[in-house]
Amino acid sequence: MKKKFEVLESETIGDCLDRMAKEGFMPVRRMEEPVFEEIREGSKVDYRPIRQKIVFEGVKRTKSRTLVKNKYKLFENSLTFPITIGKIKEN
Repeated sequence: MKKKFEVLESETIGDCLDRMAKEGFMPVRRMEEPVFEEIREGSKVDYRPIRQKIVFEGVKRTKSRTLVKNKYKLFENSLTFPITIGKIKEN
């Protein structure tokens, strides 16, 4: 089940994500679009951006989605990369 959550003018992005979590949803997509104001100067019409509208698309949390997410976090934290310090020897 999908549901869209718009970040309201009186809340932060974090507040919106908290609201999603309280309703049992997990964000899967973030969409942004500008909101324009129409300004008329005589016969000329001009459009100016006044703010950014942010909408999150969320899916209902299930136990399997949560487990996959937690396993990925565990895997992500255990990644190590070899670091070479100094000159590389040539054969």
